[in-house]
Amino acid sequence: MILENKIQCTHCGVVVESKHRHDWRAHTCPDMQAAYGKDAIIDADGGTDYLRRGYTDHRSFKVISVHDDDGVGPS
Repeated sequence: MILENKIQCTHCGVVVESKHRHDWRAHTCPDMQAAYGKDAIIDADGGTDYLRRGYTDHRSFKVISVHDDDGVGPS
């Protein structure tokens, strides 16, 4: 079960969180644009229903989502 759907920009540290289904959130920063071009982006979607990521380069973000691995939910 997904408890928090979050990614973090490895260039500036900004956290992007999708809180509910189809809640697409995106981020770009000057450092990312300098490294990858003006259209550089990271994004998260799906809230606690599903995980969807978009990125210009896989090194531009790290996953910091929170999961309940037993599949039962928080206690």
